[in-house]
Amino acid sequence: MQYPLPSAGPTISPAPQPAPVVSPTIPIGGPAAGQPQSPPPLNAGRTQQFRGWYPRWWLLSAMFCGVLLGLLLLSQRIVCQGGQTTALLCQVGNWTDWREGGSVALIWVIFLLGWLVTYVNFVRPIEFKHSHAPLPRFFKWISQFRAVYSPLLIYAGMALCGIIFMLILKSFHPLAFAFCTIVVFVANCQFFHRITPLQRRRYLLGYAILALVCIIVTLIFQLTQPVILVSEAIIVLVGVWAAVSLSRKDWNAVSTQQLTAEEQLAIANEKALEPGEVFRDLIRAIFHR
Repeated sequence: MQYPLPSAGPTISPAPQPAPVVSPTIPIGGPAAGQPQSPPPLNAGRTQQFRGWYPRWWLLSAMFCGVLLGLLLLSQRIVCQGGQTTALLCQVGNWTDWREGGSVALIWVIFLLGWLVTYVNFVRPIEFKHSHAPLPRFFKWISQFRAVYSPLLIYAGMALCGIIFMLILKSFHPLAFAFCTIVVFVANCQFFHRITPLQRRRYLLGYAILALVCIIVTLIFQLTQPVILVSEAIIVLVGVWAAVSLSRKDWNAVSTQQLTAEEQLAIANEKALEPGEVFRDLIRAIFHR
């Protein structure tokens, strides 16, 4: 007679599978029970760091405006040499009425639209997807703003000197003034991208004080030019906004905010490759041997 062999241990029954959990949803008309809820989008706010003072889109738009103004001036030179001095294109630099400021405002509207178009269409393929398509790769290649930081500051200084000479010599050209202000603005975006929000508002307040001093000086020496005067007034208003923001907001926590580790590393690498730092590093290497 055979007996069944004893088991090695207690029999473990398989654990029951947990039932799927269905979370409620909130439809457009209001909450309703028993309907699945879709999770919030994970990419919300990811593009925020590429707006505002982020220089790439401003630089691309400035390039487009520069090409457009160059073609316009070239066309003006060709058309006006044919004796058609009464053409509208030949009168651009001779306007002294509202059209002088209107042309500057039109160029700035084109500049702002260029920023909007490049940001909306290329932030995804350039900054997130790193697309290998020809057009995004080309725009990314020509907009390496970190590599042109120092040259762009030099160009901005030259453009600012050009605006001062226009004012002193009383030889104002709306197209030249518009492009000079765009160059100064893009260089300022380069600089503001590297500092904290608190420092930005302090610099804006300093710009406003300088603009106010320039307004007083031009009024004293009778060097007023309407378009330049309006531009300085806009800078003063921006400075007033910065002063109000500094007085109302609690900047104790904001002032302690630092850039991310990746941004700090990128800025440190850029500063190490700037001409002045390269020269100082060469001198240190020579005298510390």
